[in-house]
Amino acid sequence: MINNERGVVDVSPKRNYLPIVFLILLVLLLILVVVLFFYPLDLTKAEKESLVLCGDSTFYDSCSLDKPYYCSEGILIKKASLCGCEEGQKIGEDCIYGLASGEKNVSLKYSLEGIENQIVFPVYSGVANYLKNQSKIVTYSGKEIISRRESNLINIDEETQELFLIPLVKEIQNLGKTKDDQARIAISLVQNIPFGETDKVVIFLGGEVPYTRYPYEVLFENEGICEEKSNLLAFLLRELGYGVSLFYQPTENHASLGIKCPFEKSYKKTGYCFVETTGPSIIGDENIQYAGGIELFTKPEVSLISEGLIFGEENFYEYEDAKKMAKIYSDLGRTGYANSHDFRELAEKYGLAEVYNL
Repeated sequence: MINNERGVVDVSPKRNYLPIVFLILLVLLLILVVVLFFYPLDLTKAEKESLVLCGDSTFYDSCSLDKPYYCSEGILIKKASLCGCEEGQKIGEDCIYGLASGEKNVSLKYSLEGIENQIVFPVYSGVANYLKNQSKIVTYSGKEIISRRESNLINIDEETQELFLIPLVKEIQNLGKTKDDQARIAISLVQNIPFGETDKVVIFLGGEVPYTRYPYEVLFENEGICEEKSNLLAFLLRELGYGVSLFYQPTENHASLGIKCPFEKSYKKTGYCFVETTGPSIIGDENIQYAGGIELFTKPEVSLISEGLIFGEENFYEYEDAKKMAKIYSDLGRTGYANSHDFRELAEKYGLAEVYNL
């Protein structure tokens, strides 16, 4: 540094930052090469996630938010010794709950892209009997009455059954390679549960009304009517992370489910795609004919159950198949479509039911 008449002049050597900048650029280039090699850009978002996550978005070698599950090499397993139990008693790697008595297995069939399979799932009479004794009566003051949505949420949100339904959600998450495939398995599984009414009634306001089964009871008894099966599917899809609503058409007295989907493909511009639950059908097929030749014409009442993921953002092939089915109905009529080659292909792909019940 030199002092002169004009001031101070800094003549110290300037620092050369070029090697540092070059080193940073080299590191960034190496990172880019590694990402491109191990993380191909042509994978879908869901496929990329599956490289490092289990089906419920738990990272590898980590405990799930749902105890006692642990993500081991892409599969959710029970590992209570590490992850603990939400409730109940820890026995080995499992969590055992007090109502887990009277065990039996139910075979839950499902179809995914024409391939049929099944989940063998344990259910317990102790849980089913407990639920049968739970009151569903909600007391209001004045002239207020419980809404259909509130009634459905009482069934769906029952806390005890949740402990015993979450293991089924985990089975589905292990089977589906993508989130949408998980939804497809859950939908097909519920659709394949036989349609059947219960003989049980409850006393309400001095009269008898039909008893509505809880979602767990539908599994245990391996049967249900439209509203009961829709409630079960609403629980499963909500736990899988999807936006879900329930549809009810009072004129036809029919309940069905709506799964959040691209608005332009949704049912009657509701933002949700139509899902029939009484039998195997195509997601988005709004043209189903029910027993007795009944069809759904009225705009449904929509009850929001959960906000969440949108189904079919990447590969909504069911939408095109549902349009193909509508064209078959239009061209051949309701009496001639069954002999159509195109119909038989779709029937095989989705395991379509012969009769749908209201």
